[in-house]
Amino acid sequence: MSRWNELLPRLAQVPRENGTVALHQAANFLRETLEASGVDVELIAFTATPWALRLAGVIALAAGLLCFEMMRSGRYGAAIAVSLAIPALLVAELEFHQPVFGWIGTQTQQHVLATLAARAPLQRVIFTAHYATKTDLLDPIEPAPGRCWPMESRRRR
Repeated sequence: MSRWNELLPRLAQVPRENGTVALHQAANFLRETLEASGVDVELIAFTATPWALRLAGVIALAAGLLCFEMMRSGRYGAAIAVSLAIPALLVAELEFHQPVFGWIGTQTQQHVLATLAARAPLQRVIFTAHYATKTDLLDPIEPAPGRCWPMESRRRR
């Protein structure tokens, strides 16, 4: 596992947006590479909603335009109802993960869980990395730098 400088360029070749074939290929590459290094690897399926944020933006814009038109035509009660519904729908979808409109285009994707045997059984290190790319707002091709954070390191009791 000391070949990180050889492995990272392979993961940085193409953007891996949520829901793309490139993301699926990256998960398989990570699994195969880790297994070849003798690491126990498990794939954990989850339901991804790659279109949720884009749909949220379109729905918020459409509802805002509808609210504007209702205000212009004097339908103030309906405009207030729409203006209250916009944040309620967005909070339900994005914060409470209720599939209001995010169910459109859902896909099953894989978390890659690798378990490395500890040299001393009193140690446990949990390390997590995000292997999907975050692209810049106006540049869908050039990926922004990836990030990894150690999440937890503690002694077992």
